[in-house]
Amino acid sequence: MFKKLFDFNYSNIINFGFRMSLIAFVATTIPFLLLKLLSVGVRFDDIEFLVIIISITTSFYLYRYKSSIILTWVGYIKIGAIVSLFNLIFFLLLNFLFPSIGYKTEQLTLFILSMIYSVIVGIFFEKSPVKVKLKRILSIILIVWAIYNLIQSILNSDSKSSLDTNGDGIKDSFDTDGDGMVDTIFMDSDKDGINDMVAMDANHDGIIDTVVADTDRDGTLDTAFLDRNENGKIDKIIST
Repeated sequence: MFKKLFDFNYSNIINFGFRMSLIAFVATTIPFLLLKLLSVGVRFDDIEFLVIIISITTSFYLYRYKSSIILTWVGYIKIGAIVSLFNLIFFLLLNFLFPSIGYKTEQLTLFILSMIYSVIVGIFFEKSPVKVKLKRILSIILIVWAIYNLIQSILNSDSKSSLDTNGDGIKDSFDTDGDGMVDTIFMDSDKDGINDMVAMDANHDGIIDTVVADTDRDGTLDTAFLDRNENGKIDKIIST
């Protein structure tokens, strides 16, 4: 039975991925459960990613040096995806059968990391000229750099517009003294149709940049408070 398990069908990558993942799962789970029975402080989360990496690397090696099938870079990525997926399914099954193992790993994150590993390592296992390998490595670097910059820009824009460090439910940029109340609100106490106090955010960055007022209530704007450095605090007062 075990001999048939190692009889890989390289022409069927799904069958191959299932067998490889099953072998890795059994080879890992049995020692792990024995350690748990001996009350050794080890978590399956700590070794799961390592098991997947070893499974993927072994699969790439077998296809590259032990089979007659020549895989392209995309082919290796597919193998890595299938092996990773079956491994995760087996790990979830283990957690279902033995909840006490404390399995808490985020499956999606683990799968993404496994795919990144497959994409990179697959370049070196593929039978291709060095020039092609270098081009693919450069492409990956550029893509990762672009994604990183996109994420950073999104995070920075969100932090500027929605920062609430004291947790009072009001953005810090509109509550500079931290009293839990918006610094400036729209008011028209004399009912003349002109707001006595107006908070403006002309560049839509979530920070008050101009405040105009009608303090003498004569129906005309008499003071403009400017925040030219956009730090959320008044830095210049202009009387009209």
